[in-house]
Amino acid sequence: MTQDDATRTLLEVRNHLEEATRYSVNREVFSEHIMKAEQKLASLESSQFFLQDRIKLTQDIDVLKKQVNGVVSIAPSADSQWYTLPSSKDSVIGVYEMGQKFAIVTNTRVIDGIDSEQKQAMSTPLLP
Repeated sequence: MTQDDATRTLLEVRNHLEEATRYSVNREVFSEHIMKAEQKLASLESSQFFLQDRIKLTQDIDVLKKQVNGVVSIAPSADSQWYTLPSSKDSVIGVYEMGQKFAIVTNTRVIDGIDSEQKQAMSTPLLP
């Protein structure tokens, strides 16, 4: 792949990210543009061009996916097995175990996918 080809591919990735951002409320269109951006970035893996740009775009894709999918980051406390949730005004209603994973139910959302290995949890808003 030439440098010009890599440049064109990076521009296509950026365009797909812009479209994904624009259509973030439409899950189908959002997912389509994210998938295309990831495929284009994957095609650049063997290239030695624009490594820093590719890393930044990969991070941008991850952040955008987390925002649209409502992913909440949690971190284990240094001195215990307890998790520190992001500050919020949510009241915890219950903590449930499913297998070796946990789900936290608050008055506004369900945060699930919590286990000792996983640092990301999926947050699903509850309907009023």
